[in-house]
Amino acid sequence: MVPDDVPFIKDSWLKSFRDSPWAGCVSNNMYTEVYNDTVEQLWGRGAEVWVACAAYDHAKILGWICVEAVPGGRATHYLYIKDPYRRKGLASSLLEKFGGRFYTFRTRSAQYFKLQHAPEIARRK
Repeated sequence: MVPDDVPFIKDSWLKSFRDSPWAGCVSNNMYTEVYNDTVEQLWGRGAEVWVACAAYDHAKILGWICVEAVPGGRATHYLYIKDPYRRKGLASSLLEKFGGRFYTFRTRSAQYFKLQHAPEIARRK
């Protein structure tokens, strides 16, 4: 991730997770503030974002993954692929290269990957 990627990564994370049935009971007027703070805390404690971009244009983001080293392995906090690039193996490739055995933010797509749901990892300070 480079600084120019941050706005897209935050925007895609917050917008896509908002539609998840597991986004929690955060009121709509507080959602952006709460989850923006959560993302900032994850990055502040060392979570990394790896971006998949077009070979011909490094500014063209295809998808990204946010991961963190944790006791017992690595945790995937979030994985996002733009619509036109879904179902082409990009998510699986990012998980294989950077992901771990746990994931923290549950979405409908989580069912396709063999990871253990461990939301408490994202909650720790």
